[in-house]
Amino acid sequence: MEIIEKIYTAGLKLLEPLDAATLYKTIAHEAVKLVEGDEGRVLLRQNGDFQLVYAFPDIAKDTKSRKKGFAYKALVSKQAFIVDTSKHPNIHPELRERGVKSILFIPLSHKKESMGVLVVQSYVDKKFSQAELDILKLFGSFASLAIRKTQAFDEAQRALEIRDRFIPLAAHELRTPMTTISGYIQLLNSRMSKHDTQEGKWIRELSIENKRLTNLISELLEVNRINVGKMEF
Repeated sequence: MEIIEKIYTAGLKLLEPLDAATLYKTIAHEAVKLVEGDEGRVLLRQNGDFQLVYAFPDIAKDTKSRKKGFAYKALVSKQAFIVDTSKHPNIHPELRERGVKSILFIPLSHKKESMGVLVVQSYVDKKFSQAELDILKLFGSFASLAIRKTQAFDEAQRALEIRDRFIPLAAHELRTPMTTISGYIQLLNSRMSKHDTQEGKWIRELSIENKRLTNLISELLEVNRINVGKMEF
């Protein structure tokens, strides 16, 4: 029951509003703490590549993932597993040099989409157990949800930034042709407003719609000024 409480407590930390860098750091440190490891790394799929987004201690940042490595295997297979470095002569040479004895690989996925891998390593002779693997598999579920939530928030923020840049740009670009159109409408209206003809009615209706469009453009610019804090609603 105590370990469930620890996992729950660690998971709650991931539900806090964290930026991406802080979230990756929290995931690595909480995972290492749960199984009493020595190193923690978080690797994610980003921009079509498999990249290290956080590692501690600093020496762990030097380990480069290989396409035929265990981390990549966990990413592709979506299977969690333990590696005893003494039984694998082809283990990453940098890990062997640092004296890493045991490694836990936990895939991070959301809705069958493989997002990355959580790696926890130990220097001590004690090997990680199946129970510790199960602990991190459960914690990995919390971590995966937290990462996806943060990614979705970042995507939404980028979309809002693009919208806020597009609205004033589009409004300003529309103003130039609208100025010309308005001028010709006013000219036609002044010449034909006194004539009760079908053409005169068309010009009057066109003038009304032109004013509506001009007001709409002005409102778009005002909304943008409110969003960026240049105008109070």
